[in-house]
Amino acid sequence: MKKIFHFIILAGLILTLGYAVIHFGTPNLVSGNSPLGMDMSAMLLHAQDSDQFVDAVEALGVSSLKISIPWQEVELSAGLFTWSITPQTSQIDLDALISKLDQQGIAVTIVLEGFPSYLQYENLSEESVVSTYLESWQRYVQAVVAQFGDKVDTWQIGSAVNLPFELQGQPIAAAVLASPSTYAERLKIAAAVIKAANSADVVVVGGIVSDTGNCLNQPSAFLQSLNTLDVWDDFDVIGIDLSTYASAPEGKTMYQTYDIVSGACLTSAEGGFNLAEIIALVDGVNSQYGQKPVWITGLNWSQSALNAAASERGTLEDVVRADYLSRATLMLLGSHHVEKIFWQYGDGSSSDSPGVFARQDFSNLTQALKGFRSSANSSDVLNGYYQYRLTTSGLVNIFVWRGYGGDSFQPYTLQNISGYQLEAFSLDADSIKNGQGIDLPVSENGDVRFMLSERPVLVKATPTDIKERFALYTQGMAASMGNSLKKSASGFLDEQKDKAGQQVEDWVDEQKDSLFEALKQSLMDWLKEAIHFNS
Repeated sequence: MKKIFHFIILAGLILTLGYAVIHFGTPNLVSGNSPLGMDMSAMLLHAQDSDQFVDAVEALGVSSLKISIPWQEVELSAGLFTWSITPQTSQIDLDALISKLDQQGIAVTIVLEGFPSYLQYENLSEESVVSTYLESWQRYVQAVVAQFGDKVDTWQIGSAVNLPFELQGQPIAAAVLASPSTYAERLKIAAAVIKAANSADVVVVGGIVSDTGNCLNQPSAFLQSLNTLDVWDDFDVIGIDLSTYASAPEGKTMYQTYDIVSGACLTSAEGGFNLAEIIALVDGVNSQYGQKPVWITGLNWSQSALNAAASERGTLEDVVRADYLSRATLMLLGSHHVEKIFWQYGDGSSSDSPGVFARQDFSNLTQALKGFRSSANSSDVLNGYYQYRLTTSGLVNIFVWRGYGGDSFQPYTLQNISGYQLEAFSLDADSIKNGQGIDLPVSENGDVRFMLSERPVLVKATPTDIKERFALYTQGMAASMGNSLKKSASGFLDEQKDKAGQQVEDWVDEQKDSLFEALKQSLMDWLKEAIHFNS
């Protein structure tokens, strides 16, 4: 009877999906989780109140969120815990907040990090420093997991774990606590507590800073230490806080790494490495010891770098931020075992947090990447054109942009797309829903031409063959059904209506239309004209 019941359900599901594919294009019944998340730890610690924080999360359409539970904020005295913080004037109940996020289907990663003020190490031996610290650490981890474990599936163990430990006035204790051996013990303790509560929960090492300025602390050296200390099996994911530089994500920077074979410090050849190549070095070490997924646990650009690029391009800092974050995400995702990427939100101030354009890019990327399965790099790097084809549930999303040239447009030919219906969007469009983009007719040669700049363009490619479309969707559905997270990702909130306001009015001197509106519309206008370039 049970088998018959299952067969009836399966048959009904297939009929429903088939109807959706035929009549409504790409179905949206099982969207799957997005590999894109937002680290809002700093925002939480600067929020006016819980409502402001939740509103910011909802406006972004976040399906995966990372927040820190700072040790020093929740254990003010040894063994006495509070689950409320007061970053500004209003108290934030962390339990109520995380419960609300969980109810909305948002997957929360908690970062276990910090240092309580009650721990003092004057006149203690190194051995006593470590034992005292680890005893307190275990109590903190047990308390946090007991409080939030039924609502949280993923736990990051530490922050900037390969950098010196900051402990003012206690340099010896700081050096002892910053050692890989102490971190290995912290990891072992935390993993045991987390897995005892739920063996399916995910333990993330990190975030490991990708560029410390000292090759002996670089990710390759740190990961080798963890393997030597026999804790490789105590975590599930490698988390990398990806250091960015003054250049665009495609640009190369001189980089020093630790060679685990020779034990020597090696410097990149002339020209350096780009961000994807730096992650490839991490993944090379990863493959030596037993492959783990890689998560980018922090991605952002400094205000000075954004300001310089914006001045050169004659545009807004947030336009550059949106372009850089989106391009880096698309370059990294699916390559070198990168499975998830968190953007850094900052404390909520306009200078270090995503603005209107970056928030819209994030929301659209979150939607476009739901059901993500694989990525293919079809870039023409020599000519400065970048193209990534990401397969999701039911269609192929093609992202294209130029690596230089700012906002000047050049003709671009997208090839090998016979058998697909194409619809193009600027990545910061108000909506990327089907039917709201620009149709791109495919030539008899199986290509299409349009104008391209540094601002990414999304081309949705839907198979015209019903069988192929159905196969793409059902494969994506099967992948998403295998996900072990307790809650599915929340639906995409696609309307984010912000105004550029006085900042843009001041920036543009006596323009008839605000720069904000001009930029928001620019790519869509150029895409409309691009049809005339189609050969």
